[in-house]
Order: sequence, then structure tokens, then C-alpha cells
Amino acid sequence: MIKISIYLGALILVVSGCSTSNLKRHESLVNKPIVKMGSKNIANHQDYVLFIESGTKIPMFIEIKGSVFINRTKFKSSMIAKRDMYLYKWKASYNGKDWFDLKKLLDIRLTAKLDAVGGQFEIQIDEKVKRNIKTINSRD
Repeated sequence: MIKISIYLGALILVVSGCSTSNLKRHESLVNKPIVKMGSKNIANHQDYVLFIESGTKIPMFIEIKGSVFINRTKFKSSMIAKRDMYLYKWKASYNGKDWFDLKKLLDIRLTAKLDAVGGQFEIQIDEKVKRNIKTINSRD
């Protein structure tokens, strides 16, 4: 069996095309519009804070393709958010006030396996720290 594991330090494809900045407090984001996940009104907001409300269904679009395949496949699924989260570039917040590096909060793991039975892909996103966010900020 072939097994490939990649540990990612940031949430991929949640907010596209954003550069990294050092945000620790909400003052840096005061003028950024907050766009709720699922909103159709984002065309005028190239640079925004994404708000994912607890209980929101998050659409996931998956595509498998490559030069080793004759065909490609795409499918859509969804996951339901467990808690409120604000995302901006490579920063995140649970309350919209205290910001931290996403890699300090989440462990994002992509695993791909290929054996005689077929291929299996798994994406797992877990919270790294289950403490108060202010504790995380105090170490920055």
C-alpha cells in the first residue's frame, strides 16, 4: 500500500488570494467587510473577513484529476460548522476580536492511500488547543 500524508499549517481555499499579515487584535480589521459563509453578495468585496456561523452548512467541492488518469471527477459534499469562526487570510478568530495564526489553532491533515482495492482520500481538521484564545494571543 502507498500512503502519503501531508500536514498543512493553514486552511486551504477558504479565503482565496489573500496574503499573510501580522494581526493580533481586531483593530487591523475594523474597515474590512464581514461576509457570511454562503452569502451571494461578495462581488464588491475582494478583501473581506469570512464569518462561518455555528451550524452553517459549508459546501465542499472536490476534484480529482491528473496526467496519470484518462478521466477526471468532481463532486460536492458539505460539512456543518461546530462553532463560530472568523477567517482572514491566514488568521482566525472565534469571537471576531482576538486573532491568531490559523496554524496555532487548527491541525489540517490530508491523507491519500492507494492499494489494490483502490484510492482513499481523507481530510481531517482538528482543533489543536482547547484553551482560552486569549492564552494563545498572550504567547505571540
